[in-house]
Amino acid sequence: MPEEPESGPRLEERLQTVRDGFKMMAQVARPGLAESLKLAREALHTLDTAVAGGLRRVESPRTVSGLYVVLDPAHCKGRDPIAVATQALEGGATMIQWRDTERDKGDQLPQLRALRELCSRYLAVLIVNDHVDLALIVGADGVHIGQHDLPVADVRRIVPAEFIVGCSTNNPDEARQAQEDGASYVAVGRVFPSSTKSNTREASPETVRRVKESVSRPVVAIGGITLENVDEIILAGADAAAVITAVCEADDVEEAALVFSKRFELAEEKRRRAERQDHPSA
Repeated sequence: MPEEPESGPRLEERLQTVRDGFKMMAQVARPGLAESLKLAREALHTLDTAVAGGLRRVESPRTVSGLYVVLDPAHCKGRDPIAVATQALEGGATMIQWRDTERDKGDQLPQLRALRELCSRYLAVLIVNDHVDLALIVGADGVHIGQHDLPVADVRRIVPAEFIVGCSTNNPDEARQAQEDGASYVAVGRVFPSSTKSNTREASPETVRRVKESVSRPVVAIGGITLENVDEIILAGADAAAVITAVCEADDVEEAALVFSKRFELAEEKRRRAERQDHPSA
């Protein structure tokens, strides 16, 4: 009988064994082997990235849930955005949206490609704000568009079927229309006053609740979300919280991301307990 394909954790253990082996060889290698080991390490890195990407596609359900970090280089307090993203992912972020409104698209490519590799390693979803072409070029998981960007229905015509298309909305009518046009998720905002996008329309946790009742797609709350008010949007039914300042500008990015992530994990656990009580035989 053919062997069962190895699970993600077991395959990752084998890859780690190979990595450790290369490190040991490098420490004791004769000078003549240095170039060969360098080439072998580069090949392993390529294989590692490919395997991680494959596991991400096979094992990760690519659900829209939990902490959704909007990574804007202008809001990283002068720090390397990729380093900030790494810390956010270490803290439990499940989605990263790349949003750079200041630089030309070609200038964004090196960092965006690095972010693609990083998200693959953490089995996280990578979304690109506005630019469908950038998202397709780097192999992102999806794109997020606003009410005045390319229409969702038109974007759907030019992207792969499994491509995630998120859409900004402000009320149940817009959310229903986005869903009908093919949106994978709808974002609702701005829920609270925000320092990053002051020209957006106001919403509230109650808006989140009404949108959640109106659509079957995941609902992402966005705008001014902090650790002090995130519970309000969770109680309103938001599947995810899109956060910029409270994570990217935090002194300890990983700790901030961890606290946000735990809030969603606790809410999910409470939901599951309630379901078990309602359906004890399930």
